Amino acid sequence: MKGIGSNKSGSHRVAVLAIVWMLSLGLVTAWAAPPADDEADIRKLVDRISDGWQKADSDAVARVFAEDGVLVAGEGSRRNGRAEIAHFMNQVFAGMPKGMRLTTQFKSLRFLRPDVAMLHTEGGFLMPGETQLPPERLGIQSFIATKQAGAWHVALFQNTRIQTQDYESR
Repeated sequence: MKGIGSNKSGSHRVAVLAIVWMLSLGLVTAWAAPPADDEADIRKLVDRISDGWQKADSDAVARVFAEDGVLVAGEGSRRNGRAEIAHFMNQVFAGMPKGMRLTTQFKSLRFLRPDVAMLHTEGGFLMPGETQLPPERLGIQSFIATKQAGAWHVALFQNTRIQTQDYESR
């Protein structure tokens, strides 16, 4: 009598069939590492937001988002879709002191799937004449980016203030 595992080719065949079955059901996602240009394109999303911010161009900021993208601002308000995001950014820019700048620092990027990535930055606003961001204005920004029709867009952006005591103890 043969023991379990003594038929190596039969066991191997069963394992391969099980993986193929799980892939067909979507239980396992198999994919190669995303192309290097995808990482560069995702990082450019942050640059495009920053460029739009520096120019006070609400439409440029909104175009970085997916058509149904979501922006959650630092104070907790939520804007859905490019039109709402553009309107919100118009209000932000109208109340912004002249010469205020956005600063961001890339922290991490992780692909969740070949067409979905999670990105983190830290940053905040420099007031006119400032060269260093005060801890009380430092935030962490979380992005979910999706690739649609060959182009990357922000599906979700959330800015959260980093509490000063947490910042200093990191």
